[in-house]
Amino acid sequence: MFAKKQLIAVALSVLFLCVSVAGVAPTHALGITVPTVTVSPNTAGVRAKYVIEFDLSAALDKYQAITIQFTGPSLTVLPCTPCNQKIDLNHVFVNGINPVQDVIGNSAIGSIQVRVPLALPAGSHVQIVFDEQARIGNPVVVGTYAAEIWTETEPLRVASVPYLIGESQLESVTVHPDNDVAGASAGYLVTMATGGRGELVQGKDTVTLTFPATMLLPSTPVAGQVTVNGVQASIVSRVSGINALAIQMPLSVPARSALTIVFLPGFHLTNPATRGEYTILARTSAEPGDVKSSPFVIVDRPAVSVTATVEPVLPDGQAGWYVHVPVVTLNAESNVPGTIELAYGVDTDALKPYAGPISMPGGVHTLRFVGTNALAGISAEPAEMVFHVALSGPVLSLAGLDSGLVNDPAYTVRGTVRASQAPVAEVEVQGLQTHVATDGSFSENLTLMEGSNDIEVVARDEAGLATFVQKEVILDTVAPSVTIDSPRLWQEIASTAVVVRGHVENDSTLEVGGRPVTDIATDGSFAISVSLVRGKNSIPVTATDKAGNTRRLAIVVTSTVNASHVVVLAVGSSTMTVDGMSQAIDPGSTTAPVILRGRTMVPISAIMNAIGGTAAWNASSRTVTLKLGTDTVVLTIGQPAALVNGRTIRIDSQDAKVVPVIQNGRTMVPVRFVSESLGATVSWDAPTRRVTLAFPAS
Repeated sequence: MFAKKQLIAVALSVLFLCVSVAGVAPTHALGITVPTVTVSPNTAGVRAKYVIEFDLSAALDKYQAITIQFTGPSLTVLPCTPCNQKIDLNHVFVNGINPVQDVIGNSAIGSIQVRVPLALPAGSHVQIVFDEQARIGNPVVVGTYAAEIWTETEPLRVASVPYLIGESQLESVTVHPDNDVAGASAGYLVTMATGGRGELVQGKDTVTLTFPATMLLPSTPVAGQVTVNGVQASIVSRVSGINALAIQMPLSVPARSALTIVFLPGFHLTNPATRGEYTILARTSAEPGDVKSSPFVIVDRPAVSVTATVEPVLPDGQAGWYVHVPVVTLNAESNVPGTIELAYGVDTDALKPYAGPISMPGGVHTLRFVGTNALAGISAEPAEMVFHVALSGPVLSLAGLDSGLVNDPAYTVRGTVRASQAPVAEVEVQGLQTHVATDGSFSENLTLMEGSNDIEVVARDEAGLATFVQKEVILDTVAPSVTIDSPRLWQEIASTAVVVRGHVENDSTLEVGGRPVTDIATDGSFAISVSLVRGKNSIPVTATDKAGNTRRLAIVVTSTVNASHVVVLAVGSSTMTVDGMSQAIDPGSTTAPVILRGRTMVPISAIMNAIGGTAAWNASSRTVTLKLGTDTVVLTIGQPAALVNGRTIRIDSQDAKVVPVIQNGRTMVPVRFVSESLGATVSWDAPTRRVTLAFPAS
C-alpha cells in the first residue's frame, strides 16, 4: 500500500513538473524583469521568510500560474508529507492577498507553483511572500543561491539576483569594561545574540570567550561572580592552551535571542597592560565559529584627555581654509577622580583659563591647549591645532579709472592686489587670467568699443573668496559739435570788435579768438566779444569735449574801421593790449581798470602815452588835460563835467556822481566818456569784462 502511494506521489510530481514547464503556450515568449529574493534569516538549515519581487511584461489572468524554481548547491527545503506538498494558503501572499487555489511545492526538485488570486495587467509589480509558517527551510549547505521564475504568459525562465545562505553564528558581540584603565581590575559586560541555529540548552551547552593575550584571567575562576541573562553561572573554567573561559549555560536560551554575560568586579579580570583597542572572540557549543566583538578601548592610567571639536567640522573653503569663523569647543576627561582645568592660548599668547567656545581670528593661527587634573597631579599632553581662516577676499584696487570717459580705444587696466588673509590665487580681467607681479601689481591691455564698456576685475584667494571691482568706461572718439550763428563768414564789420555767437555741445570747453568762453548757457549757446584789426581777421574757434576730442574751425571777417590804435583792457588786469601787443599798464605797479558806480574807470595817463597822446596833471587845480591830435579834454577830480575842445559837457548824463578820481596815486577817468571825446569807438564785453578802444587814424 505504501509503495502504491509513493508511486502516485511520484507520478503527480512528474505531471506537475510537465505542466509547470509546458503550460499553455502564449502567442509570444516575453520574460519578466530580473527578480529579487530576500531571505530572513539567511542562516543555513533554518526556516525563513522568503520575499520574491519582479515586474510582468505580459498580463496574467486570474488563477494563471507563476512557477518558482530554487537553484543552488543544495535544495531549498519545501513542505514534504506523503502525497501532500501543499503550502498553507494563510501564509502565502500575492501582492498582499492570499491565493484561493492550492499552492503546490515539489520538494524533489525545489519548485513552487502559485496561482494569482487576481488578474494582473502587463507592467504590474508582483510581490510573493512566504512567511516562516509556510514551512520553507533554507538549504543546509552554505553558499550562493538563486531562483528561476516564469509565468503562464511569459514562459521564459528568468534567474533572480543571487542571494547568500550562511552559517549560523553569534551576532552583535560587544564588550564593556566598567574600568578602562590599563592594568586595572575591572568588571565586564559582554552582550551578543544567538544565531538562527544557536539554541542553547541549560546544563549542556557552553559559551566560550577568548580574551586578549595581555588580559589576566583568574587562575581559579569564581563562578558565583558570573551571570548569564541574570542567572548566576555554576561552572566557569579556563580553556587549556588559550586565554579563554568556558561558561556552562545556567539556563536555556532560544535561537535568535539576546545573551548577556556579566563578570562582576569580584571575578578579578585584569585589563591589558597597555592602552589601545581590543576585541574578544565568542562562540558557543551550538554555533562553534568564533565571532569577533566590536572594539573596546583601554586607556593609560592615570590620564587626562582633551578633545577639541570644531564647527564647521571641516574647512568650508578651498585648500584647507575656513571662510566662516571656526569655533572650537574643548572637552576633557580623566580616568581618575578630580576636577579638570582647561587652559588655552592662540599663537604665542600666554595660556589662560578656558571659559567657553573659542572663535579663531582671520589669518593663520595656532591654538594651544592643555588639561590638568590638579587633584591627581596629572596633565594631558599639550596639544595644538593650526587654523587657516579667511574671512574676506583679496584687497583689490585699480588705477587709471578715475575718469570714465576716454577717446582712445587702446585702454590699459592697472591695479594692485594683496592678500587679506589667504594668499592671492589669481586675478582675472574681463574673465581672462592676468599676470600678477611679485609686488602685487598687474596690468592688462584692452580694446574698447565705442560707447559704454563695462570692465570687471576679479581677484580670488586660495580659500576661494573673490573680490570684484567693476567700472564703466565710455569710449567717445567723436569731436564735439560747434556752430557759429554770427558773424557770417567773410562778413564786413564796421567796428574794431565783434560779438561771436553760436552753440557748442554740452559739457564741452570752448575758446574763441584764443580766449576761453566761461559763460556758456545750459542749452550750449554762447556769446563773446573779439577785438578786430582793420582788414581781414581770422577768428579761431576750438571746442573740446570731456573725452578730449577737439573740433577746430575759423571765422574770417573783415573790419572796415580805419583805426590807428586799438587798446584792449580788462577790469582787474594790470596788463593791456595795444595794437595786439601786451604790456603793463603801470610798470612796477598793480594799477588796473575798476568799476565804480557801474562805470569802467581806467588809468588815463597810461592809455594816452600808449596811443601817442599826452596827459598833463595840474596839482594845484587838480585837473588833468588830455590831448590827442586836435582834440583836448580837461577833467577835474571830483567834478561831474569836463571841457571838451572848450565846451563844458557832463561826464555821465544819468549819474552826476560819475566823476574822475584818484586811486592808488593814479588818475582814474570814465573810459567811455574820455575815449569817445577823443574820437575813439568803445566796445564792452560783459562776460569777460573787457573794453576795446579804437582810436581813429590821424
